[in-house]
Amino acid sequence: MDSYPCIQVKEKRGGRLLVESAIGTGLIFTFPLTLSEIRVVVGVKLVTWRMATVLWMVVIFILSSIPSMYLGPDALPMDILKKVLHFIIFGILSVLYLIALKPRIQRSAFTARTFYISFVFTVIYAISDEYHQAFSSGRHSSLYDVIIDAGGAIVFLSSLYIVRKRKAVT
Repeated sequence: MDSYPCIQVKEKRGGRLLVESAIGTGLIFTFPLTLSEIRVVVGVKLVTWRMATVLWMVVIFILSSIPSMYLGPDALPMDILKKVLHFIIFGILSVLYLIALKPRIQRSAFTARTFYISFVFTVIYAISDEYHQAFSSGRHSSLYDVIIDAGGAIVFLSSLYIVRKRKAVT
């Protein structure tokens, strides 16, 4: 029978599928899928997005561990590049948090509350990242970097929020 990530189709009966998955054995799907069956499929996607979020946090942690001598001189162009990268990296993290926190099934899946929680998590991680840098060789922590990280989160999340609101109107 067919295999899909995390789900293996055991048997096909008419328009129904008997599947085995990490969630349980013997789930029967009909087409079109019902709301509870969609929850199972969306649950698999959420696990993937949550893993991507954790992986991105690990990448940030590793980048924060690199001694400053390997990041280039502290000339103005290099400083600007570092700040822009802070802005972008934490903007991406905020969007990953948003997707990972999205309720499983809901008509308006991205609520204002979800955007706010994503922002708060991003700022908390930015603070912990700066704290971690204080203990890395040749690095220092900076409130200014936390503000830049928060700015990246605000811009990325606000842009996404505006785009989603415009799509909802049309």
